[in-house]
Amino acid sequence: MRRLTSWCILCAACLALSAAGVGCGEDEVRDTGKGGTGGESTGGSGGESTGGAGGEAMGGAGGEAMGGAGGESTGGAGGEAMGGEAMGGAGGENTGGAGGEATGGAGGEAKGGAGGAAAGGAGGEAEGGAGGQATGGTGGGGSGGDLTSATISGNVWLHPLAASLGNPPSRLGLIVQILDAEKALMNDPDASVGLAVTTDANGSFTLQDVDLSATTLGFVLVVSGVSPGAGFSHSMIPFCMPGATDPAMVCGDRSGQIAFAFPSTLASTLETNMSDPNMVTNGVVLGYVSDGSTAMDGVTIDAGFETVTYLDAALGPIPGGSTTSTNGAFLIRPVQPIFDVTPTKAGFGFVPVTAPGAKAVNVVFQLFFVGAAD
Repeated sequence: MRRLTSWCILCAACLALSAAGVGCGEDEVRDTGKGGTGGESTGGSGGESTGGAGGEAMGGAGGEAMGGAGGESTGGAGGEAMGGEAMGGAGGENTGGAGGEATGGAGGEAKGGAGGAAAGGAGGEAEGGAGGQATGGTGGGGSGGDLTSATISGNVWLHPLAASLGNPPSRLGLIVQILDAEKALMNDPDASVGLAVTTDANGSFTLQDVDLSATTLGFVLVVSGVSPGAGFSHSMIPFCMPGATDPAMVCGDRSGQIAFAFPSTLASTLETNMSDPNMVTNGVVLGYVSDGSTAMDGVTIDAGFETVTYLDAALGPIPGGSTTSTNGAFLIRPVQPIFDVTPTKAGFGFVPVTAPGAKAVNVVFQLFFVGAAD
């Protein structure tokens, strides 16, 4: 349970980073909350009742009920209830209320919503509203929907540390895919949950018909070159966790997703500086701490029994180092398959508070933390 909880909060850091090379998401801020207008209504014996703002309900023996504003409704004796449907809504997760039964909220896909089943209202199906289906809004596209055929689009950027090496490689033709995390960490060839795609010259990609409906641990987004050693190392970042309450980790459709490619030059530089030519082959975790735009120094990393190595400005190990330097970077050569990683600095809080690191053969597992003054 502990590893599932920590996995669930990892991707929150990505959404707080900027998209200018140190970011993980574009317009990915999402709200959560309980449903408001349009809760439950119960039909009387053969009578009619109105559920929520704009909702319709018909109770009575054998009656049929539809929740108002996307809410849930219970019919009379033998009645049939139809709750509202909703997707995302400003990317958030709501129960009932304006936006519906499953994940809705203002901006959801909803049948109903404040303003009724036909006309839509705030975030209604027909006309959109605040962050509605047609125009997006905060977090454009949101999360939720049919988990068996999700669509995920975004861009691949080079890892922030690669900038110091100069001569950045092209992002054209990078392979992007979503994998079942547990299977991926075990190098299971059946880990893929959708067809891989390649990026255009701007690093843009769109994954379609991705099946996010069944997993035990979560899903990771993987970026690699067209073949081993073709300019990029195999890298992973966490993507989502089914059943998550953190909007950053809700599975489903997503737009503005940012992934990070790991140039082979960066991998070889780290291996040379660490005097470990098999570091990536054996599996390594590379962490990066920032304030959302600039790398953060003076941060202590706790990884339990794992050894943390802090990197200097030249990406070499800091002998006896106990905190991050001005490049905010650290690495771990894992012994355990999964372990917790926690950053601390007096007067600062971090998102996520704790994240899981993972060991996978021939993989650079990337962690990102964002700090802010308390």
